[in-house]
Amino acid sequence: MVPPLSSILNNQSAQEMIMTHCSSDRNAPDASDVTCLFVCCMMIAVPLAATLFTALRKMEQSNKVNTPVDISSSNSLNFYGTMMTNGTTHSEMNGRTTEQNYSTPSILCFPQSCVYGCLQAFSLQTTTQSIFNSSSSSTHGGYSSLNGIRVLSLLWIICGHSAQFPVINNLDNYKTWRRTVESSSVYVLTISGPVFLAVDSFLLLGGLLSARSLLSSIDKAEDKLSASLVAKYLFKRIKRIQPLHVFTMCLTISLISLVPWGPYWFPFIDTMMDCKSYWWANLLLISNLIPVHDICIPWTWYLSLDFQCYTTTPLLVFFYRLNKRVFAIVAGSLLLLTTVASAVVTALLRLPVFQPSTMTSENYVLDYYVKPYTRYGPFLIGIMTGIHLRTKKKLLRQKVRLLNSLLECVFLYR
Repeated sequence: MVPPLSSILNNQSAQEMIMTHCSSDRNAPDASDVTCLFVCCMMIAVPLAATLFTALRKMEQSNKVNTPVDISSSNSLNFYGTMMTNGTTHSEMNGRTTEQNYSTPSILCFPQSCVYGCLQAFSLQTTTQSIFNSSSSSTHGGYSSLNGIRVLSLLWIICGHSAQFPVINNLDNYKTWRRTVESSSVYVLTISGPVFLAVDSFLLLGGLLSARSLLSSIDKAEDKLSASLVAKYLFKRIKRIQPLHVFTMCLTISLISLVPWGPYWFPFIDTMMDCKSYWWANLLLISNLIPVHDICIPWTWYLSLDFQCYTTTPLLVFFYRLNKRVFAIVAGSLLLLTTVASAVVTALLRLPVFQPSTMTSENYVLDYYVKPYTRYGPFLIGIMTGIHLRTKKKLLRQKVRLLNSLLECVFLYR
């Protein structure tokens, strides 16, 4: 006898048509589509051209090194200090030639060197060195253990999304499934644990590394925290994340406008229209402050949240350098405020503390999951951890130097 199937496995749903869309035979791109397509082509063409230019330049330099230098017979007869036909010595001619050779490149070749440096920065020969570099970051003062934490966090997020999306999109009896898993004490294991907390691990690592990066820049600037240093610190972050972010946004708009998607094309058209309407939010890195369903490429909300938290690192480091008690008060107050804000939002909107999916509760995503005032806590803890690890290393160095000085004094006066 075969036992009856559980009610959760019985498909008792009724299929119905909820909407119809008529697609045109041709998609006419507008000015914004053409502009985005041009930007994408340029962002692809520049690295390719830089790669080709760098390869040709290296070949030219290698040929110059391998080419033997021919000494003419006329020059071989002119020994150092001998008189030339015009009354000048050979050494004076060499001096003039040397001055001309060294003076001319300083005027003509300086712009060329700048152009070559910029092209070399975009070339694949330069950009792939760090990717294929197998040396550990700990040799440069990094924390090699963070690589393992990154891998585990990525696997956690991937498993969570892989479990959530099929549940939302492919189950006809989703409500029955949800009631079943919520009634079990181990339902969390069915969706890879509380996956909505996995982002906090990245925020904590981001805070730790941001504090470490800023403190390293301060050490290189002779222990001075200036406005120009903070500007370079923030610009470096923007330069790191925005090119690929802008390319992805432009690629989304241009491809969706040119490629016919068939009968299920309308969700992609909605995504393209969101990008055309709210592209400025992605460009200013404030996309998490607008409704999630209006964000261009919705999963880029994390870039905005991370950068907003990133901008607070210089302020906290300033308070730490000013007075450690003031820093403790400010950091404690911020941690208390973000905790209270999370509790208030949860209470007012009656958000579930545990739930199988973060995507089925619209209020949770709109007002809690992507907002900086509810997610700042882990980043703040990361900043404090980074400052502690950095200063602890400095104190250890000072103690070692003091011990070495004492030992030298003992041996000198012995």
